[in-house]
Amino acid sequence: PYRKSVFLEAEERGLPVVRHLWLVFPDDPRTLDIDDQFCLGEEFLIAPVLHPNATERRAYLPEGDWVHLWTGLSHSSSGDWIDIEAPISRPPVWFKAGSAMGKALLESFGD
Repeated sequence: PYRKSVFLEAEERGLPVVRHLWLVFPDDPRTLDIDDQFCLGEEFLIAPVLHPNATERRAYLPEGDWVHLWTGLSHSSSGDWIDIEAPISRPPVWFKAGSAMGKALLESFGD
C-alpha cells in the first residue's frame, strides 16, 4: 500500500518515488551534500551499504523522530550522524515515527 501511494503521488504531483534527502528536508542544508542516502517517499530513509564487506556505516538522520526498521529502536534526532550496524541482510532503514506502514513492516518481522 505504501508503494502504491508513493507511485500515485509521483503520477499526480510529479515527485519522484526515490528522493534525494534535500527534497524531503529542504530546510536542512546538511542534506544537500549527502549523496549516498535516499528517501522512499516521505516516510522511509535508507542508507545503503556501498563498501564491500562493511558491516556498519555512518548515516545522517535529519531532525525528527525515527524508528529503525529492523530493531524498532527509536532515535530522536536533532540532525545527527550516527554509526549503525549494517549486516548484509539488513541495510540501515528508518521510518518516521507515526508511520503506519513502517509500524506494519516492523511488526511483520516478528512473525
